[in-house]
Amino acid sequence: MEKYPELIKKPECAEQFFNEYKGVMPDKSLLAGFNFALSCDLFHYSFNKYLLKDGQSFYRLGESIRKFYSENADNSRRAALFSIFVNEYLTVTRDLLLDREYYELMARFDEAEEKVRQTVNLLMSEINRPQSIN
Repeated sequence: MEKYPELIKKPECAEQFFNEYKGVMPDKSLLAGFNFALSCDLFHYSFNKYLLKDGQSFYRLGESIRKFYSENADNSRRAALFSIFVNEYLTVTRDLLLDREYYELMARFDEAEEKVRQTVNLLMSEINRPQSIN
């Protein structure tokens, strides 16, 4: 893992994203913002761990994504912001891999990116589905 120091360093994407979007966060409480940033950090860590370990299954990464959406099922705006974070993070990571010429990771990245996008789209559609009135 020491071969890819840029992927191992302390997550900065979540903090940068939070600082950029905190003005449109659905609630202004410090705890909600902290939990959002923590979820973003967990995604960042889980994604990079999955990317760097060949034998790693997608389960933990998928679990970190599903956990956020299940905890925020009643807050579609926060869920949408998390989706935006995931999308931006994948774009930044792809650019980093190409910039640093880590071509050996690209096949695994492409596979992981597809799975993550499918999971996020599925979970967002669940949140946005109109609830039936009984």
